[in-house]
Amino acid sequence: MLTPANAGFQQIRQADSSYPCEAAGGAGGSQPSGAGTPGGTSELPPTPGMGFDSQAATPGGRVGGGMRSKASSFIPSAGDSEMDPRRCIWGTHYTQKEMQELIRRFLTTFHARSPAEQQGDDAAAGMATYVALLRQMLSDGHTYLNVDAQHIKASSPRLLTATIESPEDMMLLWDDGVNKIAAEQEDLLQELGLDGLPDKLQFRLFNLDNVKPIRDLDPIDIDSLVSVKGMITRSGNIIPDLRLAVFRCENPGCGHEMHDLVDRGVIVVPAECSKCRKKSTLRMIPNRSGYLNRQIVKMQEDPTNIPEGETPRSLLMYAFDTNVDACKPGDKVTITGIFRATRLRLNPRQRAAHALFKTYLDVVHVAKDETDKLFRPRTGAEDAISQVTQTQGGADVLVSGITTHQELAEKEEKFRAMAADPEHFVKLIASVAPRVIDMDHVKKGLLCQLFGGVSKSTAAALGGDSTSSAGGSSKGAIRGDINVLVVGDPSVSKSQLLGFIHHVAPRGIYTSGKGSSAVGLTAYVTRDPETNEMVLESGALVLSDRGICCIDEFDKMSEGARAMLHEVMEQQTVSVAKAGLVSQLNARTSILACANPKGSRYIPELSLAENINLPPTLLSRFDLVYLVLDSRDKDRDRRLAKHLVSLFWRDVPASTQPPYSAMELREFVAYARARVNPVMTPGAEVRLVESYKELRRQCKNEGEGRVSATPRQLEAMIRISEALARMHLRDQVTEDDVRAAYRLWHEALSVSAADDQGRLDMNLLTGGTSGAQQKFLSEVLPPLLKDLLNDLFKARSSVSVAELHNSYTQVFNEQKQRHQQQPPQQQAGQQAEQLLRPVTAAQLQMAVLQLNDQFGMKGGVITRRQQPAAADGVAGDGQ
Repeated sequence: MLTPANAGFQQIRQADSSYPCEAAGGAGGSQPSGAGTPGGTSELPPTPGMGFDSQAATPGGRVGGGMRSKASSFIPSAGDSEMDPRRCIWGTHYTQKEMQELIRRFLTTFHARSPAEQQGDDAAAGMATYVALLRQMLSDGHTYLNVDAQHIKASSPRLLTATIESPEDMMLLWDDGVNKIAAEQEDLLQELGLDGLPDKLQFRLFNLDNVKPIRDLDPIDIDSLVSVKGMITRSGNIIPDLRLAVFRCENPGCGHEMHDLVDRGVIVVPAECSKCRKKSTLRMIPNRSGYLNRQIVKMQEDPTNIPEGETPRSLLMYAFDTNVDACKPGDKVTITGIFRATRLRLNPRQRAAHALFKTYLDVVHVAKDETDKLFRPRTGAEDAISQVTQTQGGADVLVSGITTHQELAEKEEKFRAMAADPEHFVKLIASVAPRVIDMDHVKKGLLCQLFGGVSKSTAAALGGDSTSSAGGSSKGAIRGDINVLVVGDPSVSKSQLLGFIHHVAPRGIYTSGKGSSAVGLTAYVTRDPETNEMVLESGALVLSDRGICCIDEFDKMSEGARAMLHEVMEQQTVSVAKAGLVSQLNARTSILACANPKGSRYIPELSLAENINLPPTLLSRFDLVYLVLDSRDKDRDRRLAKHLVSLFWRDVPASTQPPYSAMELREFVAYARARVNPVMTPGAEVRLVESYKELRRQCKNEGEGRVSATPRQLEAMIRISEALARMHLRDQVTEDDVRAAYRLWHEALSVSAADDQGRLDMNLLTGGTSGAQQKFLSEVLPPLLKDLLNDLFKARSSVSVAELHNSYTQVFNEQKQRHQQQPPQQQAGQQAEQLLRPVTAAQLQMAVLQLNDQFGMKGGVITRRQQPAAADGVAGDGQ
């Protein structure tokens, strides 16, 4: 809001409102005689809807200025008893009296709900929709009223057309009408203990018929209301914007104060004092002047709506007053505002301006498209339904619109009924990517990722709050987001699942591994076009904060980009130190990645890390790793073929109709994440501890170096248990949730992290090799290589690593062939005694290094070390 330094500013405004005014253009009106005198005020009045009194007029009689660019007609104050019916809005044939009557009729008589629906609500019965919302807005302490354009269209299309074509003048009329009706609510004002309105109320329009892409904005849209849809990529700092300059005469004995409204950022200092007539004696008083908060916001086109072969376009926007910080980078929004064009001066030192213009948008209303703002998390003793959706910005954001308490209660009742259904979990699975079949085990993990766990903070140890419904602080926090990796052969619908999750997730970014760089994922430094300072631009992971970042072709990501994910996936922060900017950005996001094996086919003899060429340190940070293979099964192939053919029928098959639509699933996920924060019951805690102890005990008894669970896996089971409780809208995690989470976790990793005997071994993810393989590489392989090298050195003096690897592979294949020709009974008895295992060239080199006392290796060539004859004889006897 505009904040004067003291009460003298209000006195100046009241004194200014007493000047006579003239009509500007239109029937019965005359053009203003000119600008204000040098000693008076400028002819541009305050910006409506920005804290100025719309009744305050200025000499010259034209209303506008601030963020409005063209002159407007005089808006009569509430005290005017007579009005010239011929006076029209400047440049139109709409009379001001007609518009004021239409505005008042709409606000006081329009009912958004039918009479039958109003009978169930005693509070709303007989009261107009916007009168009820206005009363609730006053009770909540808000200063703006959101009005649906479709409601205006249903009541008076002429009124909506006038508002869109002449937004500057019509917004003044709307503000005046809203304030008059609010002042008439005397019973509510008395109940609140107010003598009058605490501040001037503002009108905001949203939900226009035509929501345009940025590239479709034309010159015909200039100075009219438009709605554009896109994603916020940058929001600048909040800066004070001077709107009313106060000057004081420094002539001794005078001290007269004058004021001037700022026109388009230009401060015109009066040439002489209007009282003492001395020239060049006026000095600006900053603490007596009036300012508004202003913020520069940059919007980019929605990537899903970009035409073929085009690149996304961006639009610069200016947010004022309460619209400041209404959206942040990464938000998908629909913004209603006034489209502007201003002349561009190529050389600021030259007075002449070229016929070049730059366009921007003055923000009137911000509507976030994420449904995660539909319900506000309850705090303290707040048991009632959240407030009506009139808030905008900050922690109180719900949705932009006019949703009432009863409508929110109906949605909550619907969600509770969905969760009470015994088949609720089955329906949720069937609603995830309904056109993909035979992948229910993967869909369960993706559902858990959508709902997520509850973030914890180590501040609980100091007596602070230990839970946070949406991510918590990045310092000393334990993440509640679930990371999922899907690895599989081509054409197993990995990208279909990833695309559906990106569509359903309330917030997130979709990117590809090959087209992503390190700075594109985290943040990059650029120069601000307005201030010419170095600023940080958010990358995909930062824009996905509190959402899901979907990364396709994860295996093709560069090493530099892959290294940036280590910090994000565990600490959920991005540390940046570039161009003198040192910062730690929040990246509280879940990672959903899809990867293909090397060579497009998964090789069962190799580990998961070797198949997809990913470092084990990165694989260990995924809570769930799914391995989807294109197995050859006659019945499955027939069922899949019939399903794919049915998708191309003229009539959509019933099997592809999900129980819950994508929007219902999205709203249900948003409600669960915002309102449900389950806590562990004593039984669930005991069950988790016992499951973890049992997994660790099995490996200890075997003594083979196998690790089936680490603390990271325990944390993953906790997060999955909380996600399962959220799916059923339960406030407590039960033992059944823990058992289901254990089965889901074990089912996901039993394939991707299974050793050659089918046992779960986390060494395959954390180290790239199983415990049995590590034992083989350290104890069995070096003696075998020693014998092979001795045989090879009989024919040559040096052996390359490739030749050694070929010799070992040949011996391994011969032993494998002999083993397969034996009867099954002997195969089972010799399985544990089989010495040879498949190894890579890198593993073979590590084994040769263990024989460095006998062999040397340099540049991939192995040679025998020269030893004394006596030493050789002793060594031979020892063997």
